[in-house]
Formats: sequence, structure tokens, C-alpha cells
Amino acid sequence: MAVDCGSSVRFEDTDALGSYKGSEWGERLFCTVCGSSLVWQMQDGTGQGVSMNAFDDPAQFTLKNQWFIDKKPDNYALVNETRCLTEAECIAMFAPDKA
Repeated sequence: MAVDCGSSVRFEDTDALGSYKGSEWGERLFCTVCGSSLVWQMQDGTGQGVSMNAFDDPAQFTLKNQWFIDKKPDNYALVNETRCLTEAECIAMFAPDKA
């Protein structure tokens, strides 16, 4: 679960910041000390989503979207209504040339 931050995320200290390129367009930024996932972003630094657990009060946010809904486990369900996007819809949004 992540909070949309556009392209506003900046780190004061990047010594313990790692990056994993999970696709041709996206990457995850994580703590190399504890392994916590911090940010998902486009490889150009835009479209940043910060992990809700990086905030002191993650309950302040409302979950609005579910990504890759067609890939979710059958035993996984959220109570609140959300916008549900399939894998094809997500790829079309983030990598239009791959759709």
C-alpha cells in the first residue's frame, strides 16, 4: 500500500538506499539495512508511491486503487470500495508502448 507522491520524494541521506528495477519502466527503492520497501517509482523518478508504513500514522490515508487485481490471491479482499485495475490496465498506464 502506497501514497501517491507524484515526483516530490527526496532523501537527505542515500547511503542506505537501494534500488531494484522490477520492470523496464519501474523500480523499488528500499533500505539496504533492514530491507523495508520505501518507494515504488518510474525509473525516471516520476510516479512515486511511498509505502504507507513509512509514515508515523498510516491510518490517515484512504486506499483508493488496487493494482494488478487480476493477479491477487483468492483469499485477499479489501473491505472498502476501490478502483480496480488489471495487469493490462496498469501496463497501459505506466508503459503505453508495451500495451
